[in-house]
Amino acid sequence: MSYAVERGSPRQSQLYLDGVLDSIIQNGGTRAKSREGVNLAELLFYCMKNSPDGIHTINGATGEKFTNLQILKRAVSIARALKSDRATEKVIIMLRNTEHMSALFYAVLFAGVVPFMMEPRSTEYEIQQFLPLVSPHIVFCEPDRADVATKAVEGADIRAVVADGSSLDKFALGCSDDVDSFQLPEVRSDATALIQPTSGSTGVPKAAMLTHGGTIMQTPSTWFHHTQFPRPTGMGFLVSTCQWLTHTIIMTGFPVYQIPILMTPLKISAEYIAELAGKYRATWAIIGPSLAAPLGHLATRDQLSSFDRLFVGGSSFSPDMLALLQDKLPAPGCLLNGYGMTEAHGFVAGGPLGTPLNSVGQISNILNYRLINEKGGIVKAPYEKGELYIKGKCLLKGYLNNEAAYRETVTPDGWLKTGDVFYRDEEERLFFVNRTKLSFKYLNHHVYPEEIERVIGTIPGVQQCVVVGADAGPAAAVVLQEGCGVTREDIQQAVKSTLSDYKHLRGGIAIVKSLPTTHTGKVHRANCLQLIQELIGRGECI
Repeated sequence: MSYAVERGSPRQSQLYLDGVLDSIIQNGGTRAKSREGVNLAELLFYCMKNSPDGIHTINGATGEKFTNLQILKRAVSIARALKSDRATEKVIIMLRNTEHMSALFYAVLFAGVVPFMMEPRSTEYEIQQFLPLVSPHIVFCEPDRADVATKAVEGADIRAVVADGSSLDKFALGCSDDVDSFQLPEVRSDATALIQPTSGSTGVPKAAMLTHGGTIMQTPSTWFHHTQFPRPTGMGFLVSTCQWLTHTIIMTGFPVYQIPILMTPLKISAEYIAELAGKYRATWAIIGPSLAAPLGHLATRDQLSSFDRLFVGGSSFSPDMLALLQDKLPAPGCLLNGYGMTEAHGFVAGGPLGTPLNSVGQISNILNYRLINEKGGIVKAPYEKGELYIKGKCLLKGYLNNEAAYRETVTPDGWLKTGDVFYRDEEERLFFVNRTKLSFKYLNHHVYPEEIERVIGTIPGVQQCVVVGADAGPAAAVVLQEGCGVTREDIQQAVKSTLSDYKHLRGGIAIVKSLPTTHTGKVHRANCLQLIQELIGRGECI
């Protein structure tokens, strides 16, 4: 059986990983006796060392390219500096996407230190929120956040270290960058490799502990649609910053499959994605709803013509938006919907090619799953709704210093409750319905905001929206594309003509420039509720 496969046959991407793990064992690149014992640092070090001339990082802002060996040498010297201070067990990384971030990301893993990945533009308050939870020894930050980070750690036994080129050179001063003599520390594959913030849409910060083994198990999932290995695609475009799981997926998976990573330290927008994709001919990316909608409107077909795969995920999407984006891509199969979770180290469901875009696809073969109905029974028939439960060796180790949250999320027999309701068709393709924790009551009916949001999202010109419960009934805040001409009456009519009376927007509609987001970039529903209540009070939600 292939590494980590729970059911069904292994994919070609999984068989390729098996071969890499076997080579590491055979060539003495690990102390492990089996594939299951290899840790993430060993896998990454081996793959980068054995492809020294392969391009690892392309800085889209400067045009500079950096090979695996260049990144590896820099990482090794920084890792030696980290290892010299044995008190350093955890660090916070809040960096933009550059070659310096790449080197530091691997250096921390190579040193046996656990990184907590955080939004690069975090405020003093946001940093201080996580300090007691993470207990880091160092906070690595950008030069323009040095004052903020220094003030945040003031009075604590924590250093704020700027992580640009010259500062990292100073940090690693006197430490050799010789790759051949570097010794990786002995770390179990079930140990925590990194810590990722996760909050869903509630904004309540939790820190998911992800393991070496769980991260490795997920590396083939990105390539289930591909058959050529190594390098199943030409160039990946890293759109997300380091607090996102998609960032971790790319930084840990792409070196294994020998794929160059296009990244940029500049602020990401749909316009900038289109510009860089066209300039560098990117072939693969994952984007969320806030970027997918405007990208479909403004990108030209030529700018997106190099893509062989473009994943959308992170929320439900309107059919019109997906159709518009798909029309800009070179072939219908290029656009794929997917579903993933930080708690599962990556993808939970996806594809295969030809899957309807309103489906997230089939559950990955590294997971077992079941749908549980409202009475607690297992759903057996197609098209019957139930909350998705998943189980497998790639689930999170726990939430850092929050055992209660882990017990609430994972059952005693190991099933993780996703909080998301789906139904499946005869081919076991899943279709998202709603989130169990987001519903509210109006006129003694349960109202699921995603259902109303999907209807609003079908209106051409709607870029983003959120629905909450207000005293007078459901209320919406809507972000419109500039100059689209959509009115409140258009939105009300779309909802009235599609949904039952108790789902109509009696609480009003607010037209806003943007929606509040969590530290992981998702819509912050608690803050959206507060915003809408304020707008109702000012007569601006009508």
